[in-house]
Amino acid sequence: MREIKLFALLMLMLFKCYGQNIVIKYEIKRDSSFHTKDKSIGRIFLGIRRNKWDGFDPASLQNTVVSRISYLKAPTLENDIVTYNIKERGVYFIDDISGHQILLDPSLIKDTIRLQLSQNHFYKTDPSGDRGLYLNDSIMAPGIFKITYPPQYKYVGFFDSLAYLHEELHGMQVGHSFKELKNNLVPYLKGITKIYKDRVNFLKTFTTQYGIPQSLKLYAQKEIEYSYYDNLLIPLVQWDTELFQSYPRDLQDTINNFAKDVNNINLFKNTSFHRLILTQYIALINSKQNKGPVNFNKDFLDNVVYYLKKLPDNEPKAYVISWLMQVYSGKADESAVETLYEQYTPDHSRQATNSLIDSVYQAVKHPGFSLQQMLNLSFENTSHVNKTFKELASKKIILVDCWATWCIPCLKQLPFLDLVIKKYSDRVQFISLSADQNLNKWDSWIAKNSGNRKDILQIHAPGGFQNIFFKKLLINSIPRYLLISSTGEMLNAAMPLPSDTQEFEKELNKHL
Repeated sequence: MREIKLFALLMLMLFKCYGQNIVIKYEIKRDSSFHTKDKSIGRIFLGIRRNKWDGFDPASLQNTVVSRISYLKAPTLENDIVTYNIKERGVYFIDDISGHQILLDPSLIKDTIRLQLSQNHFYKTDPSGDRGLYLNDSIMAPGIFKITYPPQYKYVGFFDSLAYLHEELHGMQVGHSFKELKNNLVPYLKGITKIYKDRVNFLKTFTTQYGIPQSLKLYAQKEIEYSYYDNLLIPLVQWDTELFQSYPRDLQDTINNFAKDVNNINLFKNTSFHRLILTQYIALINSKQNKGPVNFNKDFLDNVVYYLKKLPDNEPKAYVISWLMQVYSGKADESAVETLYEQYTPDHSRQATNSLIDSVYQAVKHPGFSLQQMLNLSFENTSHVNKTFKELASKKIILVDCWATWCIPCLKQLPFLDLVIKKYSDRVQFISLSADQNLNKWDSWIAKNSGNRKDILQIHAPGGFQNIFFKKLLINSIPRYLLISSTGEMLNAAMPLPSDTQEFEKELNKHL
């Protein structure tokens, strides 16, 4: 018996090191609306990435493709047969703008997964005037493709099915309803709780009808649960932490219940929501005494450092430290960055984490370019013409939004950034700098969205994170917002997030 257990442990270790290959066949129905430089649509739009869509771990952005064969079966039908190496079970994303969230356990996949894809043409203009793709009259689409999953692997696309109920879990509509309800807490909490219960019931029905493997059920449950936590935390973190006392006791307990998951490395790695809730939860519990949104002042720093000292040295703790260092670097608080840097213990098994934390620290201690170097930097505009920063600069102050089409946290900041743009566009130039390595994907996103965002200049950094702008400024994680003068002076290398409107505008006003 002991030998069997040792053998099983050895197999598990080998699996985590080398992973297992799975094959997905994308059967893509093409139409004349696709205009790309590459003949293969699949090569441009489709791939699988880990759940780490926030760019925290640069290795998560590396493609898991082992091999790929693309060919036209007919003028309107493309086949892409792709072999992926998958190391862990959990939540993944099929690329396609914001992406289709999927469940994968490679040990359960014994044959090729055939996915049928067709382009979604259901465009709609919402009340704010923004035009986007929709699944139906009220639900926004996560990408440009509709995917049909085969019966035996229907569970892989569970989240696509769930999206038809109340939008995808990472959708941007539900999170803003607190503002739309004029900060009226009772109907807001009632609404998001109904959505949560509907999703839980849908999971039960789906499991009964199609089945979800036991090894993946936890991740489906946790994604739904954490999405609910996200909506519960928004009024507290973004509006007023004192509202916590107005929450019903059962919802207070629900939020406090996340404490048991803070150090869960499995959920940190293999769900997409854990790290988002992790940062918001820690921000809240160290700010409950403050009125208004989370205030990253000295009291908060003292509280959070005390809290961090009690956590084990692991990936969740490292993630929180890196996030907080970026917050305080945005406030140009070198002392706070130093204090947080001292809380981190480097580990050879966390190379990506070491690199990110060191890069934030160095960015604060040793800012990047000379004035002339900054002015001479070259970027690509939407016509694929290279322009220097000096040629692009049209106002005294320039706000640069570093983002990518695949970055869901970046997309979630857009509504907040757009509000700032409307208020400051006469005095500040806004530039959107894409880190996309796939130029065609960026082109496609711009074609579908730029009409609604005419007051922000869209440019692209060739090579993405390997571009000298990102490397020299040590930008390993997005979204990132920089404030630069028209003379090339770096005014703030890590602005607050636009969702922290008060702090964001305060920093802008310092330089106007």
